[in-house]
Order: sequence, then C-alpha cells, then structure tokens
Amino acid sequence: MYSAIVRHPGTRCPLRALHQRIAARRGMQIAIIAVARKIAVIAWHLITKEQDYAFARPSLVAFKRRKLELTADAERRIARRGAGYDYNNKQLRRHEREIAEQAETRLRSAGGPVAAHVPDRQAPPARHPRRWPATRPP
Repeated sequence: MYSAIVRHPGTRCPLRALHQRIAARRGMQIAIIAVARKIAVIAWHLITKEQDYAFARPSLVAFKRRKLELTADAERRIARRGAGYDYNNKQLRRHEREIAEQAETRLRSAGGPVAAHVPDRQAPPARHPRRWPATRPP
C-alpha cells in the first residue's frame, strides 16, 4: 500500500485528494497511514458487499483483467476484440480520466482547502513546576 500511495502521487483519484488534505494538516507520514487505512476499509467493503469500486475506470479494469488472464495462460482470442480493447481508445480513456478528476475535485472541495495553513511550530509551553513540599523525605 505504501508504494501505491507514495510512488504514484500523480494518479488523479479521490484518495489523492484525501492524501493531500491530510498531509497539509497533519504531515506526510500520518497522511500515508490514513490513506493506507482507507484503502484497507475500501477493500473490506468491496469484498464483503461484492461491489465494484465506484471510482474505477472501466476500460482500464478490463484491460488489466485481460492481461492477468493471459498471464495465467488463458485462451488467446485471435482476431476478436475483447473487453480490454476499449482501453486503446484515447478518447474514452480521456473521458474516464476526466470523471476521476471531477470526483477528486468534489472530494477536495467537500473536505475543505487542500493547502490549509500549517501554523509555525512553536516551542512547547513550559511545564508547571512540580508541586512537591519544600521538605521531601529522600
């Protein structure tokens, strides 16, 4: 999950907006953990409810699924276009990417500003002196 979050920051999706929003407020490490937890929760709900991910790009999912089938020695379909062929259509890919960007923008605006003001770090306040009696037995 770490590589999915840190190594692919340019991918436009709602999880990226979540990462940026939390990183602006709490820092990079906390944002990484928060997004990893969010991915785990999403995976749990997808598995238990047997649903598809709402922000998935259908042509990309079909392309990757067919690629996995071929890796697992599935039957090759010669001279027939499969479900993953739509990924070759640049206009369709662009349209799906725009939908993902719109979802990210909606999430970003709903959660407040992404580049929130981070206050300057100040020295912690002085601790109260211990309230021991003046004469304390050793």
